[in-house]
Amino acid sequence: MSPYTFALMLSIAILVLMVGLLRTRRMREKYAVWWTLLAVAVLVLALNPRVLEWAAHLVGINEPTNLLFLASGSVLFAVCIQFSTELSSLYEDRRVLSEEVAILRLEMRHLSDRVGVLTTEVPVGPLPATGNPVADLTRVNDAR
Repeated sequence: MSPYTFALMLSIAILVLMVGLLRTRRMREKYAVWWTLLAVAVLVLALNPRVLEWAAHLVGINEPTNLLFLASGSVLFAVCIQFSTELSSLYEDRRVLSEEVAILRLEMRHLSDRVGVLTTEVPVGPLPATGNPVADLTRVNDAR
């Protein structure tokens, strides 16, 4: 198998994988863009290897494979930067959410303590009726 045939099969496999991951929502679109662009670039180079030679000559690199390694390293560098910024953003979001959860837990503890105090002050069970509705309502309100 020639290297160009292998590159062609690899790029088609990457494109199929990206479509599958996007359909099942296991990868977000903004991440799939990099891999799709990379697969299309490999597909173009596999179908027309002279493009790499022309680009290497244009840039002034003697060996076309060196240009390929430079381009691959640049793509990986861009992906690493994108993931680092995403990770930093997620870290900040997690810190804020942790603080909010801690505040809510503290508020719940204070509220449950107040409810505990209120339930010990309210008599359990109904008050005996006196026959006078106004007096009965006053007694219930006083009990609270």
